[in-house]
This record gives sequence, structure tokens and C-alpha cells, in this order.
Amino acid sequence: MSDEKRNYVREKREPDEGNRSDINVYDIEPDNKSSKKEWLPRRSRYYGSLIDSKLLKTGINYDKLPDLVTIFIMPYDPFDAGDMYYEAGTVIKTHPKIPYNDGVRRIYLYVEGKLPGNATEDDRKLQDLLRYIGSSVPENVIDEKIERLDSIVRETKADENVGVRYVKSWEWEREIREEVKKEDSIIIEAERKRADEAEAKADEAEAKADEAETRANEAEIRAAEAEKEKTEAETRAKMANTELAKYRAKYGVIA
Repeated sequence: MSDEKRNYVREKREPDEGNRSDINVYDIEPDNKSSKKEWLPRRSRYYGSLIDSKLLKTGINYDKLPDLVTIFIMPYDPFDAGDMYYEAGTVIKTHPKIPYNDGVRRIYLYVEGKLPGNATEDDRKLQDLLRYIGSSVPENVIDEKIERLDSIVRETKADENVGVRYVKSWEWEREIREEVKKEDSIIIEAERKRADEAEAKADEAEAKADEAETRANEAEIRAAEAEKEKTEAETRAKMANTELAKYRAKYGVIA
């Protein structure tokens, strides 16, 4: 997906020792796919990888990769805790107190979520903004900033050219997603075919192993029977020699 099709903005900042890059990138993703919310973490990973592949040019050191903040704005609760704000980041699971800064933050905003118990004034302003985003009605325009935003929204909706560009962009993105889905289906089908073939080969090998084991068991039984017959023959031979010795002792050797 090209840069102009992604919903992200760049923020220039003063570099410091704690931040190797002097750029913040914010990826804004409105989302209403509540039926697929279990895929949100992987979708966030996918979107981030698309942005990284565009921003990090070949030959540039990894320490120049900008910090990335992905923000999902949703009319449904993504994690069913009822909260307005969820944030995820990368940690060292075995040592959670050790910092692990890969420059990635993932924020999920639920437009109808509740404020935290220790809510600040900024939290309340964010809640007001989310309410407006969830429902852009006049009664949700409650401060000057939201009023300016509402004015921009109304002007944008009234601009036919913007509407046409939006529709084309939306159709282009839909085509890309359908193409990816089609390609994924081909890959999945190929993997399924390989899995079926591998399973068939495994079943065949198992059948051959069972057959070989059966033959080995039969051979072992025959060997045991042969050993038994040998022992019985040796016993009969010993008995015959004993009887012959008795006969010779009684009657002598027959000329």
C-alpha cells in the first residue's frame, strides 16, 4: 500500500539521547469490524510492517527507524473491559521491569468506553473527542477544538472532489485487500494440499511399518517353533541313543 493511501502522519521532534529517531509516526485506523476484533493485534502488526517497509529505506541503519504509534478508534470494546483507553507495547516477558523500547506503541480507543478512576482533564477531553467521533451530532460539539474539527468534517463532506477521491481510495484499498485475501487463499490451499500429502505419506509409512512389524512377529513365531522342533528332535535322538546303548549292553553289537 502506498504512502498516500495509509492513514498516518509524521511528527518532527527534537532528537535526544532517549530517542534515536527525530520522527514520530502516528497511524490512525478507524475500525468497526467487531466480528474480527480477535485479529486486532495481528492487524496492528501488519499495518506497522507496511509503514516500516516504506519509511526505512535500503541501507539506512535500524536506529533511524521512527517511533510508531498505531491508534485504532472503534465503536466497539476491543477487549471487553469497558474502558476507553487500552495501550499495548513490547515487553520482556521473563523480566517485565527491564525496559525494552522497540519504538512501537499500540493504542486502542473505544468511543463509548468509561474513564479510568484517576482520570485527568486530558482523559476527559479525549472522551469528549471520542464521543464526537462516534456520533458527529451537534450536541457532541462541546468545546472549541471539537467545533473546529466539526467544521472541517462538514466542509470535507461538502467537497465533491474530496468525496470522489475518498471513494476511489476506498475502492483501491478494497481491491488490494481482496487480492491479498485471494493470494492468502491460494497459499492456504497449497499448504493444505501439502499437509494432506504429508499425512498420506505418513499413513503409508505407518502401514508399511505395521506390515513389517507383523512379518517380524510371524518370523519370530516361526523361529520359536523351529527352535522347539529342534529341541524335541534332540530329545528324541538322546532317547534313541539311550535305548540303543541298553540294547547293546544286553545283546551285544549285532554283526
